Amino acid sequence: MELLKEFFSNPAIFFDAMNTDQSHIALILCGLLYLLGLWTGWLIWGRMARRRLKAMRQLESKFNKLDAEHKVMVGKYEQLSTEHETLNKYKEEVEARLENAERESRAFKQQVLQLKDENVTYQTDVETYLRKIDVMDTQVRNLTTHNTQLQDELEVANNSMNSLATVQSAFNSTRDRLTIVESRISDLVGQNQNLRVELSKIKDTAPATAGALPLVSPTTDTKSEEDKEEEVIIQAEKTTEKVSNSAIEARQAIQNAMGSKIKMASLDEKDDLQKIDGIGTFLEKQLNELGFYTYEQLCQWDKETIGWVTQAMEYIPGRIEKDDWKGQACKLTGTTDKMHIQTPDENIPLTVPVPLFNKKSTTKKETDLKVVEGIGQKIESLLKDAGINTWKELADTKVEYLKEVLSTAGGRFRLAVPDTWPKQAKMAADGQWNELDKYQDYLDGGKEPKK
Repeated sequence: MELLKEFFSNPAIFFDAMNTDQSHIALILCGLLYLLGLWTGWLIWGRMARRRLKAMRQLESKFNKLDAEHKVMVGKYEQLSTEHETLNKYKEEVEARLENAERESRAFKQQVLQLKDENVTYQTDVETYLRKIDVMDTQVRNLTTHNTQLQDELEVANNSMNSLATVQSAFNSTRDRLTIVESRISDLVGQNQNLRVELSKIKDTAPATAGALPLVSPTTDTKSEEDKEEEVIIQAEKTTEKVSNSAIEARQAIQNAMGSKIKMASLDEKDDLQKIDGIGTFLEKQLNELGFYTYEQLCQWDKETIGWVTQAMEYIPGRIEKDDWKGQACKLTGTTDKMHIQTPDENIPLTVPVPLFNKKSTTKKETDLKVVEGIGQKIESLLKDAGINTWKELADTKVEYLKEVLSTAGGRFRLAVPDTWPKQAKMAADGQWNELDKYQDYLDGGKEPKK
């Protein structure tokens, strides 16, 4: 140890003490030690290099894995971006539909408020006339009682008078008084009759929700000339107006025909129907409630549709044909009336209107759901939004689901009856056009008639 310390502290002295052979041996040893150190360093470097290479390969593998995950995430991000854009578009469509629905709701509410105001006005008029009738009824009863008293007085006078002249004088006086009473009774009867006519007019013009209108029916019964009595009996009876079952069925048939036989229209497309002779403010409102807003819709009427409208409005039968609403509407639209409406003064038979489509045609696309009676353009769009796009899909759909779709849509869609739609769609999907034609001729507005 001490030699090594001495060597490293002063190597010159150490080498000076050596001879030549010892110097050579020392140099050789130094060379060997150098080579040994070099070989040892190479081994250590190689081991470290292998470790770093292994670590580098592991990092490269992790990098490749992370790169693959990055690409997958980029794909998912693009897919989510596409879905996000689709959802935004759908959201905009839904918001637009909600806005339209709110506008229609506000319009309906405004109409309801207007009808309520009119109803209050009609009720007030009716109450006023009722009070007048009660007063006149009391007056008539008083006059009738007075008339009876006068007759009793006349009878007593006839029995108590011995002198013919006295009897004749009393009789003349009583007859004059009876004449005055009869004149007053006649005046009251005339006034009562006028009130009855006015009430009848109110009944004809008031909406169905106006309630019951009392009617006064005066009748007179003239007895023998010997008694010389005349009684006026005024009876007030209440009649309740109810919407008949036929009116409800007619409204249903009209709703089913909308979109197929008759083009759909909205309040925004409304024409002034009062330009048609025979249609006033009240009748125009009734037509609007049934879904008729434009001249084009009235021009598409046929004999069956006119019958439905007459029943739904509880209008005078034959009046629509007589006033020729359809012909006037066609003139206003600038089109030709393809169906001649027979008037009471004519003996010309009706011609059948041109159908909207040929039921037997096999050129119809399977996505045209309007071949099914009862489905119009709006209901077709509603069904396609619900995922029902073809006849086969409609045929395989349960009626309960169709009712649920229509109920969810709300409005007049709830009035549609889809019980026969799957059966009609199956016939169309199977190409059974003759059977479908016969079956639709049997149906009434898309519904099977009640047995």
